[in-house]
Amino acid sequence: MKNGQLKPGYNLQIATNSQFVLSYDLFQNPTDTRTLIPFLTLKIGNMTNLMMNLYVLITKE
Repeated sequence: MKNGQLKPGYNLQIATNSQFVLSYDLFQNPTDTRTLIPFLTLKIGNMTNLMMNLYVLITKE
């Protein structure tokens, strides 16, 4: 920009629970309008994999 203003270039999304950081992701889109759905989709996929791994681990014993 030629008017001396800075423009944000990245967007950090953080998922928390009781002030503990559960997950985070960095997006190249500087606005929130197109980052929520990809962020939640990725986190749901990660949690599904974690739950499946825990289930397999528990049922082995």
